Amino acid sequence: MQPYPGPGPYAPPAYPGSGPMPGSGMPAGQPPAGLVESITSISKVALAFIGIRLALPIIFRFVPIGRMLPVESASVIMNGVKGLAALLAIIFYLVWFSRIYTFIRATRGETRYSNGMAVGGWFIPFANFVMPYLALRDAWRRGANDENGFLVAIWWLCYLLAMVLEMFWSVVPQMLAGKIDIETSRTVFPALGWLGLFAQLGAWGLLGFFVQNLTARAPASR
Repeated sequence: MQPYPGPGPYAPPAYPGSGPMPGSGMPAGQPPAGLVESITSISKVALAFIGIRLALPIIFRFVPIGRMLPVESASVIMNGVKGLAALLAIIFYLVWFSRIYTFIRATRGETRYSNGMAVGGWFIPFANFVMPYLALRDAWRRGANDENGFLVAIWWLCYLLAMVLEMFWSVVPQMLAGKIDIETSRTVFPALGWLGLFAQLGAWGLLGFFVQNLTARAPASR
């Protein structure tokens, strides 16, 4: 008579859509208590500031602030307001991202990066040109089951383009003053202005989309 082998090793319960990612090397489990609620709460704040930053370029485009104030004063005010909104949006986005990344690791299996690298990558010189994109792509692929990640690439290209054009407007027009003809400036500068507007709308609009979409998927993945 064979002895009773006893119970097998404990296997965590399976949740719909919460299986481990291929190659993750780590099984899915339950997220820490209260994590989903905290993700939902911080996402509302992040989305509020992202929405403000998204709306500002449109407001400044069509509200003639430059006619109400001297050009230099109007530029300082608009850049200051946009910079403050962007700073707050990124801060709360990173708080949200740290929590959603923890949730994805708990329910989908091991993530490619640690929270420290995924969030800290925004502040490491040179790494911040690629780490924010790689971290969000990893979260999006695992959280939304989108292996392509094409939308994340579009978001990051828009973000980099918007950042480059912001630096362009702060330096180049003054450097080129009196060095290019009026006809060229009337053609090139407005075109770059519209390009910058669409880049900002793409960057902040897509970022809000990712925050909203991944937050909405979190309860279903438990």
